[in-house]
Amino acid sequence: MEIKRRSLKKDSPATNWQSYCHLLRFTHVLSLDVVLVVFFWGLLAHLAVMGDFGDPVRPLLVGFCVWIGYTLDRLADSRQIDITRIHSTRHAFHHRHRRLITYLVVGVSFCVVVWTIRFAVWFEVLAGICFCVLAVTYLLYAQWFHSERNWIHKEMLASFLVSASVCLPVCLNAGVSGQLIFIFGMIWGLFGLNCYTIAQMERPLDLSQKFRSWVSSTTERKGFIQVLFSFNMAVLLLSLSLGIVPYGFAGVVWACHVLVIANWLYFKDHPVRTLNGRAAAETLGSQLADGLLILPAAIFILIMR
Repeated sequence: MEIKRRSLKKDSPATNWQSYCHLLRFTHVLSLDVVLVVFFWGLLAHLAVMGDFGDPVRPLLVGFCVWIGYTLDRLADSRQIDITRIHSTRHAFHHRHRRLITYLVVGVSFCVVVWTIRFAVWFEVLAGICFCVLAVTYLLYAQWFHSERNWIHKEMLASFLVSASVCLPVCLNAGVSGQLIFIFGMIWGLFGLNCYTIAQMERPLDLSQKFRSWVSSTTERKGFIQVLFSFNMAVLLLSLSLGIVPYGFAGVVWACHVLVIANWLYFKDHPVRTLNGRAAAETLGSQLADGLLILPAAIFILIMR
């Protein structure tokens, strides 16, 4: 009887939840998932416009630049919270290891600068400087200058910067075109939808910490996410009917939209359950959100190669 009881405990849903959390935790707390998102979607954007994947080094480099911005933002977040109120995994991790993470950011930044000086041409350097200015402006707004009443939602600003980073290598190679503008809009809509769904899933954690993190604007209307999803689907159908984007790229966008919405529908009203001091439902939902942007893109790239 004791053996049977132990077997049931091992296969309990709580244990399975804990295993999934541990599997996704490393990439989530270090924001490494954003590097993969920018990398894979950068390859997809290049394929949709140029017909090939191009040089994989540049989207990877841009991905690490975006990672630097994300990490600085989370370091600033963790410093504003009372340690006794930290419940989310990423805030606790950045608060506990902020010195080590700061050294890591400095090291990655140094590598990016050295690579840029050694291999980039002048217009790529200029574009990088412009994006650095935009990123710094965003961080200042998100951390210090935003008001309680957000006229510009941080979700839309963050997704805009990441989408622009994805399309930057393509823009530098092929210039601005109507096709690239449509592709940028589709990626921005998808990333924005992802940020808004994360904001709703993490809202209980932020309230428990008495803190609004960078993805938690005051917009909590479920109808807004449904409208944004419908609008993105309309843009997708329009671009297909006009023959602007390839079917493969559109299929990946559609699959990611469906997965993001399915993830949100499951976790948006999920009861808070604690595993080892963490709010497991909200944590797992936000961890899965970025992973569901990576999976279809990675599978498509593997098939095409």
